[in-house]
Amino acid sequence: MAEAPSKRRLDSWKEIAAYLRRDQRTAQRWARERGLPVHHVPGPGRGRVFAWTEEIDAWLKQPELHSTLTNLEHPAAGLTERLWWTRRKTWAWLLLAVAAAATVLVLMVLPRFRGRAVATADHVTFEGRIVQARDARGRLLWEYELPAEHGAIVPSDLPTGKPTSWVADLDGDGGREVLALVGHADQQTPRGSLLYCWSGDGRLVWRYEPKETLRFAGRAFESPWVVRGLLLLPQGKATSVWLAVVHTPWWPAYVVRLNALGRAQMQFVNSGTISALNWLSAPGATYVLASGFNNEYDAGFLSVLSAEAPSGASPQGAESPYRCETCPPGNPLRYYVFPRTEVNRLQEHYTVNEAYEMTRTASGVLISTREVNGERVIYEFSFSAESELQPAVASLSDGFPQAHKRLEEMGRVNHPFEKCPDATRPRKARMWTPEKGWSDIEFPVPQLRTSTASSQR
Repeated sequence: MAEAPSKRRLDSWKEIAAYLRRDQRTAQRWARERGLPVHHVPGPGRGRVFAWTEEIDAWLKQPELHSTLTNLEHPAAGLTERLWWTRRKTWAWLLLAVAAAATVLVLMVLPRFRGRAVATADHVTFEGRIVQARDARGRLLWEYELPAEHGAIVPSDLPTGKPTSWVADLDGDGGREVLALVGHADQQTPRGSLLYCWSGDGRLVWRYEPKETLRFAGRAFESPWVVRGLLLLPQGKATSVWLAVVHTPWWPAYVVRLNALGRAQMQFVNSGTISALNWLSAPGATYVLASGFNNEYDAGFLSVLSAEAPSGASPQGAESPYRCETCPPGNPLRYYVFPRTEVNRLQEHYTVNEAYEMTRTASGVLISTREVNGERVIYEFSFSAESELQPAVASLSDGFPQAHKRLEEMGRVNHPFEKCPDATRPRKARMWTPEKGWSDIEFPVPQLRTSTASSQR
């Protein structure tokens, strides 16, 4: 950087940003949130600004501010040069005095700042490519500027209500890491998801971008891949990260496990989308649950996976075009397939009955399949002391009678809802195990409550 007078006037946001080696939005945000000394030209309006380089240099030398700014990915090129240039021009005795004062101030302020960042990081927000870590009250702790190589980046598009950032102790050292899942704003060019991991004080630890290639019956599926779900799995003092990754625009999907260093190991491949992840634990064992849709069987699925070793792929037919050829070793411990309801099969528009949601209960887990117009079937499994999932009950959501009545009026069914097999007979499903292959299982259904209207039919 060429030497410049010790005091020079900068007459626009462009000049101020160039002096800081940042973009104009960052300079404006620093003026708004961090007190960057910027002056407004008197007169009507507040659009014209100016700043003195001497004041900016003094502002940059604040110890607490410098600690915050160095949490960004690319510290301002030229910042170190300007501070070094300023020190070189001062007398030796003055330099020693300033350094001593700065040291005292750093010792007083910096530990307090670091302690707050590590202890209270709660979530992240986005401002363009700037990731902002905030505490539970929304106060800014640190910032990180994502690289421009991937274009405009936005929080990843997960199902409604699902978080896109997490805070967890991944390595078991007592500190908490910050995770954020991001995607791309440009919808014209399909690109996949990115998962970033930072330390509690804003240092980048790792970044994961799914780039695997899977082959099914001679057909290869490469990037882009999109993350549909994230599971934080407690394992002792540490926490592992499990991702449900789905191809776009086609149907393959897989589950990948990331350790504290971001090293990825594929755990399971499914011939159809994976919509949700969850987990169950028993004495001496932990299980990961994956649910979604299986294309060959045209039905929702639930798979029980080992938390300690890869679990292969979904069980497909020997000659099926959905049979995976390049999948991890092993097998799922259990694989369940849930058939469509009558209302789903006979509606005008095709809807996959994916098992889109899982909820753990005190005694097991609830699996919800999407059937028609927001209606669902809820399959309840109990989790026995022998670490086995047992069918407990299958319930239809409250809108099924109305959906069934619409089919009656269209002439697609010739019986009332009170005589519908889905409402009156046990729900059949199929279960696959490595030991026995496929077998049928049944879920009891609650006794149907006959409405006044139906009793008059």
